[in-house]
Amino acid sequence: IRLGILEDANNRGRLAKLLRYTSTKSNGTLVSLQEYTDRMKPEQKHIYFLTGDSVKKMRQSPHIEEALERDVEVLFMTDAIDEYVVSQVQDFGNKRLINLAKDNARLDEPTERDKAIEKERKKKYEPLTERLLTLFGKSQVRKVILTRRQSSEAFILSTQENDMTPRMVNVMNQQAISSLHTMRYSRVLELNHRHPLVRDLLTRFEADANDQTAIDVAWVLFGTANLQAGFPVSNQAMYAKRVNRLLRGRVGLAADDTILPPDDDEYDISDVKPDTTGTDEGLLLPVDNDGDESSDKEDAEPTAAETKPTKTEDDAGDL
Repeated sequence: IRLGILEDANNRGRLAKLLRYTSTKSNGTLVSLQEYTDRMKPEQKHIYFLTGDSVKKMRQSPHIEEALERDVEVLFMTDAIDEYVVSQVQDFGNKRLINLAKDNARLDEPTERDKAIEKERKKKYEPLTERLLTLFGKSQVRKVILTRRQSSEAFILSTQENDMTPRMVNVMNQQAISSLHTMRYSRVLELNHRHPLVRDLLTRFEADANDQTAIDVAWVLFGTANLQAGFPVSNQAMYAKRVNRLLRGRVGLAADDTILPPDDDEYDISDVKPDTTGTDEGLLLPVDNDGDESSDKEDAEPTAAETKPTKTEDDAGDL
């Protein structure tokens, strides 16, 4: 059926009636687009859906959080070909199909009052949105905006209307066409202005654009948002270092506190007989790598000076 929709434009509308998906209200059973529209709330204008690897993952997505709270049904599309199908079946029964992972997705149309408030809010948070765009660089995010979603997350990553989702890019990169492997992700970073971490970042960056704690928090939130949205974390080692550094600060440890010395002498093992088996000649000693210590050195940590807002920080490897 899905292949027919892609190949048979004349019968695309008829075939769309045969599509079946699970949803937030179907309890695991398959529902048609007609069944979905028949039970839509009177004020609902669109058909909402998400694409992903599994229903479990999609239920945990920040993109669906508001719909679940407001009891709005969302279709789950788990087949790789569904990404192609929804690009061809863009409406059904005069209802548009809306991907909640897009940056312009919203459950309600804004009122004039909403638009006026959003305009003023944008001005207030402009120092933060501009600083984060400089910090992450345009190779990481296309733009930084304030989200319209009701969410408990600080950072949410989405894509623009005509850009491919991370799942679509992954599907195409798996095809036997080498040129597709160079395709890049296009991300939109949505900031939740109601989240305390976002407000703290605004305060910190307004006071000091190179605040190292704020920089670490921003990168960790960005990495976490990538994982939630299905985007890759390009530098997992740096992500782990930043998490570790923030945890040290949270429990009162200095950033330069090193690993403690061996504690073997703290334990009473006087009743254990010494091991006299073997000699030095029979021991296998570790091989000395010709004094090469390069493998034991960590990558140099970027300093605050390297992230000055006057310079473009377009380094995908710093994630």
